[in-house]
Amino acid sequence: MATNSMFDVIHITNAAAPFCQGQNDYSCLQEMAGKFGVYVFQSKSTNDVLYVGEAHKQDLKTRIKQHYTENDTGGTFRKNFCETEGKSFEEFKALLTDSNIRAISIETKSKILIIGIEAILISALNPKYNK
Repeated sequence: MATNSMFDVIHITNAAAPFCQGQNDYSCLQEMAGKFGVYVFQSKSTNDVLYVGEAHKQDLKTRIKQHYTENDTGGTFRKNFCETEGKSFEEFKALLTDSNIRAISIETKSKILIIGIEAILISALNPKYNK
């Protein structure tokens, strides 16, 4: 990870870890604790960008953890996948099993900057499950 930089990139190569390592084990996301920014879920098998999200109210770890709970309290990734594809939460978990997560940590909680970066990434990457 870069030092003395306004931006850091964090790469999680096994987005399924919370499911595989035991219930509620989010140690793979520990590097994201206390950091704010944007994150991208990308399919390992197809390299398709699945979802781009932002974390400015909560840190990246907390925000990403929400995607792993059936009662997701924020965001639209799980909701859009299940509704668009007519799939269950178990099938969503399978999608996450085949995903990597990349996050851009920003040294500010600036809502405007973080939402702006998210919008640029959505426009440029055209993720399947962002509406």
